[in-house]
Amino acid sequence: MKFVSLDNVTQCAIYTLMENLNPTQLKILSALLFKPRARFRDLNTEFSGTDLFSYHVRTLVQSGLIKKESSLYSLTAKGKIVAGGIDTSTKTMEKQPKIGVLLIPIKQEGGKKKYLTQRRSKEPFYGYYGFIAGKMRLGETVEETAKRELMEEAGLTGKVDHSYVLHDLVYSRSTGELLDDKFLNIVVMTDLGGALLEETEEGVNKFIELKDFEHLSPKFWDLENMIKRSKAKNMRFQETKSYVEAL
Repeated sequence: MKFVSLDNVTQCAIYTLMENLNPTQLKILSALLFKPRARFRDLNTEFSGTDLFSYHVRTLVQSGLIKKESSLYSLTAKGKIVAGGIDTSTKTMEKQPKIGVLLIPIKQEGGKKKYLTQRRSKEPFYGYYGFIAGKMRLGETVEETAKRELMEEAGLTGKVDHSYVLHDLVYSRSTGELLDDKFLNIVVMTDLGGALLEETEEGVNKFIELKDFEHLSPKFWDLENMIKRSKAKNMRFQETKSYVEAL
């Protein structure tokens, strides 16, 4: 089964809804996770009045998160996506790690292997050296995300050679505070085509040899070790803790 990727507008709308849901609306959505077709009174179990509760139900219907059919309420497809992010024990939106891709595009030039690096031109980690990375869209495969990010941020096409999953926890070096938590699909890409975009709003792109990585500073990841691990095609999963000066 293949799911269709949601466009940016749809995703932004869903994320906005997630951020703006109030406690009562979260409880309604949570209740519908366990009772897919519920009557109004089945949902209104913790409230004495009905006027305010009715307002919250109408708001969820108007937002396209729930629907009413034959006096029964249920989650819409969009509602199921949003409700799936609720911690049902606390009735709050659960904070979860980000999911994305990190690309290691490789080309041969003059008999030498070169890797595409990027110096970030946006926060967080403005000015840090690393590889092109980006978030996965709902319904998108790793390969689709990798090819899209490579085209958007570097103007290149490429073939996915192999990949592995990295769970990276990023901490402040000075305070020990958790700054970032993400699962990245590390994707090695070859057979590159097109003209490199040397600079975009995302960052400055440049192909360099492995020996030149030691001169990059500051670096967001241990790039040399990441390349070393990416060469092992049997690599499946890695978990690391990274420490940076500040966001």
